[in-house]
Amino acid sequence: MTGYAVDAAWMTVAEAAERVGLHHRAIRRAIARGELRAVKVCSRIRIAPGDFAQWLDANRLAPSDAEPPVRPLAAPAPNGLRRLLDASRDGA
Repeated sequence: MTGYAVDAAWMTVAEAAERVGLHHRAIRRAIARGELRAVKVCSRIRIAPGDFAQWLDANRLAPSDAEPPVRPLAAPAPNGLRRLLDASRDGA
């Protein structure tokens, strides 16, 4: 037994891509890399809903990975811009 439910609503590559807002090529690449399990039936690729859900869970970002860290702003140089502006006014 393979572990696949025969009566499951299998997805096409296009349907899987539409569900996550990706191009169908991105789904095909994930299959080719072995990240997303799929079966080929009569030269058609089908994805089991459980395999699709596992793939999404495996690629879920941790809360700390979701947003890039915020860089603290550097303190401005004392009189840096003001000194340049004053120097340009004096020289003009």
